[in-house]
Amino acid sequence: MLLYGSFTAITILLGLVVGKKGKIADRIALTGIFLLLSMFSLLRVNIGNDYGRYNQIFHELRHDGYVITEPLFNRVVEWIMKQPLWYDHAYEVVFGVFGVVTVALTVKILYDYSDHFGITFFLYMTLGLYFQSFSTVRYYLALPICLYAVRFLCVEPKIQLVSCVPSKAKKRKWKEWLSANGQSYALFLLIILFASGFHKSALIVIPMYLVARLPWDEWKHKKLVIAIFLLLCVQFLVFQNFYKEIMLRIYWSYEEEEGLTQATISYANIARALITFVWSLLVYPKVIRGNKRNRFWFTCNVFALALYTFGYYVPIVSRI
Repeated sequence: MLLYGSFTAITILLGLVVGKKGKIADRIALTGIFLLLSMFSLLRVNIGNDYGRYNQIFHELRHDGYVITEPLFNRVVEWIMKQPLWYDHAYEVVFGVFGVVTVALTVKILYDYSDHFGITFFLYMTLGLYFQSFSTVRYYLALPICLYAVRFLCVEPKIQLVSCVPSKAKKRKWKEWLSANGQSYALFLLIILFASGFHKSALIVIPMYLVARLPWDEWKHKKLVIAIFLLLCVQFLVFQNFYKEIMLRIYWSYEEEEGLTQATISYANIARALITFVWSLLVYPKVIRGNKRNRFWFTCNVFALALYTFGYYVPIVSRI
């Protein structure tokens, strides 16, 4: 416990340096954080709730057995294990490669998106998100990939669409909009599809991120929009058997994993999302209103709160 505490404290202290002493100091601190996090990821053996399960998956892949993990993940693992340099330690190398890549992507995302890296990194470490990556290897690789895709949504459209124009003009406007913005949205979709190759739950962010991108707080009838959203949340709870059947058809492999389809409420995630929601409401007029990026993250948190509360029956919802 002392080792983990000291490790966490050292990385947090390095994180507090970022943004305070100039770019050179930032690079040194970020490099130190990356090396320390990567070292723990590389050296871990039999650490993490899923460690034994992943060893079994690697064993089945090596011997052409049947696994339910995603195809892209399987191909990458098979390629790593086929390299002759580390045949006897291939499983450990797979964990190490995924760990280092996950750390690199996560540190970059936290640095790129955060206005206060030190606070963001403090929450990342103290909430246990780094250590959780030891148990959910595929998910924590897909997560920063999905977050990277956000940069292709949270930008001002180069051309705004006008809804009250004649049909011919509107058609021309659509063509201009697609020409100016279509590439960004296409990249967003491709990146999310790539992330889903490591964990299929990444697909859920496609509708969520696109809807969160809408400027709902600028609409005249936003109260009606909120009322409709609440009604949709309630009906997801009422008709849960119907939606669960649909999701199990999409994520069919979950039925083959014992325990993943059992309905469990994640009170910790509900509490986190609720606290963030209440705090955001307090600062909404000054921090979120009129700020497209902050509104996007605020809406994503609202969706998370709704999902954990009204969609608790979604397979392994705590990982989404």
